[in-house]
Amino acid sequence: MFVFHHINAYEKDNHLVIDLIGYDNINIIKELYMDDLQAGITPKSVAKPWRYVLPLTIEQKDDPEENLVTLDNTSASAVCVEGQIHCRHELLHQDGEPDSQTSELPTINYARNGKEYRYVYHIGNNFNSIMKTDVEKKTFKKWEEDDAYPSEAVFVAKPGATKEDEGVVLSSVMTVGEEKPSFLLILDGETFEEIARAEIPITVHVSIGIHGLFKRE
Repeated sequence: MFVFHHINAYEKDNHLVIDLIGYDNINIIKELYMDDLQAGITPKSVAKPWRYVLPLTIEQKDDPEENLVTLDNTSASAVCVEGQIHCRHELLHQDGEPDSQTSELPTINYARNGKEYRYVYHIGNNFNSIMKTDVEKKTFKKWEEDDAYPSEAVFVAKPGATKEDEGVVLSSVMTVGEEKPSFLLILDGETFEEIARAEIPITVHVSIGIHGLFKRE
């Protein structure tokens, strides 16, 4: 397993819950070498949102395959083998996203950092869509548009919000094509539908973004 980006982590009922964007191995490092990219070799490694759950109190079991995780609503597991804990992850969305499509650059409502949370926003579909994953229901919503490549999504809470996803999601979107302007995308945090976009003149060249930041002042 290899990881670039963590999503969140928190304690619940004597378990440590760790969510991340995981790769099966470290091949992605070699695939991102400049020699390979300049040769036109497309990275093939796939990353997905995973959850690991680590029990914080361990009791030796007679059956080494007995699951030590007792949290509800998770298929993540952990077993004790010769005094060592081996964790097995679960996929945080279960419906419809092809195995060949990768996810990356996760963000959350940062007020939930280090706390139990429900929603994660991340790039999907090989970097040409934005996804909102519900880690409780294991479902997702998606925004995508032809020839459009969004940056890391940034959640901005509505002043006085009472719900975790009450606000907007911002992303700087680079487009491909001489007649299609790049733009700042604004999505409704709850419905994930487009509210507005602020287009940049096509005479201004915008490079693809990675990480994002929002400041109120």
